[in-house]
Amino acid sequence: MEHSYPALLTLEEWGALSGDAFGQLLDYCFAHSDCFTLTWQGSDCPETPEWNRRQGEFLAQLAPWLTGRISTSRWFWIRVSPKRPLAVFLYSTAPGAKQVLADTFHDLFLAAGEDCFWLPEDLCFFSQGRLWLGTSSHEYHASAYPRSRGEAELLLSLGPWKERGRADRLWTEPLVLADFPPEPQ
Repeated sequence: MEHSYPALLTLEEWGALSGDAFGQLLDYCFAHSDCFTLTWQGSDCPETPEWNRRQGEFLAQLAPWLTGRISTSRWFWIRVSPKRPLAVFLYSTAPGAKQVLADTFHDLFLAAGEDCFWLPEDLCFFSQGRLWLGTSSHEYHASAYPRSRGEAELLLSLGPWKERGRADRLWTEPLVLADFPPEPQ
């Protein structure tokens, strides 16, 4: 069914959604999502002793809201070797989790300031098990799948999003969490 708002919005400019606009976006995302995810790429995992202390501290702060972990070779805008799968951490959208993100990052692509060490990245938000906003931090790419005209207008008011349609080369089907069963805990 066609609707009167864009099927896809993309943002591909580092720092374009930062500061107050990022804070407003976090407020909206946490109020209108069921969960969010962060990814960790490569063989280093929180269970590895050599893992960066700052990364471990960050994940420990989010631990109360961790609801699951997925191991996969594909995620939003990411494909990796099955030999080195992504760790995707799922979190509930509780106010405390939002505060940890707001205290740590200042933009949508999760820049953490001048003393930045790579933390988990690729912030994605889901509603009813379906991705509606996804980011790929290293590629400075974000896609939003607006669910209403009002949501599209809000996103457009916060940053230089580009309106796109299903025919656009950047179109990808939104992820569905049911396609990625979490690891047993």
